[in-house]
Amino acid sequence: ALPDGRKPHITFNEADLSVKGFNGCNGFSGAYKEVNGQPELDNLATTMMACADEMNTEMRFMQALEKSVSYKVISGQLRTYNSEQEELLIFNAEK
Repeated sequence: ALPDGRKPHITFNEADLSVKGFNGCNGFSGAYKEVNGQPELDNLATTMMACADEMNTEMRFMQALEKSVSYKVISGQLRTYNSEQEELLIFNAEK
């Protein structure tokens, strides 16, 4: 969590195949499609707020999201993996 309590997150909307979230500094949104049973992110756009301390978090989050090529849901968590199957991000499901 960041100093103000916010956490980077992502939300997939199955109804319109959209995605949105918060990367630690800015909000982002875009689309996704399912390819071979895996979501593939497309056309991500971010807001352009300047954040002094959170820029490193934002950069690492977006780089990991960009490198994610496969996803698994394990015990209520969405886990992302790169092409070498190294775990990159873990998201906890919210109720």
